[in-house]
Amino acid sequence: MKQLLQQARDGDKTAEKKIFQYLHVRFSLFATHRIRDREAAEDVVQDSCITVLEKYKAETFTVGFDEWAWGVLQINIKSYFRRTSVENKRITSEQSVNDFQNIRAKDVDPDLEASILNCLEKITTENSRFAQVLSLVYQGYKTLEICRIMTISNSNCHVLLHRGRTMLRKCLSLGGYKV
Repeated sequence: MKQLLQQARDGDKTAEKKIFQYLHVRFSLFATHRIRDREAAEDVVQDSCITVLEKYKAETFTVGFDEWAWGVLQINIKSYFRRTSVENKRITSEQSVNDFQNIRAKDVDPDLEASILNCLEKITTENSRFAQVLSLVYQGYKTLEICRIMTISNSNCHVLLHRGRTMLRKCLSLGGYKV
């Protein structure tokens, strides 16, 4: 590995290719085992290999190259889990959406229902993008699908939903409801 690394640093593309094939195979096995989602693991592996490829020539290793490369992979795996954790907290689970569908019509306060519909009408005229996201959520699309359909980022979608919920709370509180 040390000899291949030196050859790659000297500009030998064949040596560089061998190093990254070696890393890719090992990274893939490890990441797939840790993440348990083949596509997500492959994304993490690709990101890790790209980072190693961009930085290995200029890096002065305090540990060996292998250890440094594995550290890059482990950092990217931790970042993946952190991102998915945050996304899961932001998104209302499908179970809670189904809970609303199981409420019988006679259990709903008609005044509250009228106020919610009135507020939603006001909000959607002010914020049409929120209306689009809300409509897609109601149709059962998941966040990633909504982002793809609307060509917006995941964080932008969450911002739109947050602003819409804030406007709905404000409108309902002006109507005398505690939210």
